[in-house]
Amino acid sequence: MSAIRKRSCPDCEGSMKQIKIIDKTVSRVFSIPEQTELEYVEPGGKKNFITGEQPISGRVCVLMCNRCNRILLYGQPSGI
Repeated sequence: MSAIRKRSCPDCEGSMKQIKIIDKTVSRVFSIPEQTELEYVEPGGKKNFITGEQPISGRVCVLMCNRCNRILLYGQPSGI
């Protein structure tokens, strides 16, 4: 996530800090809750023949304002 440079808040000009948004999912194997970071795929990506999943294009990086708590989401492509 270090590829996201520090920015000021577009609403209040406050400083921004990096945070993570966690998604709770259920394990396919044991049906127990898991926590994962958010990822994204490109529309129209070719699905894997066996799993039916599209290839992950990157992670969702998140900044939150220290003053007004606005959250901004940015895509960080894989390999950066």
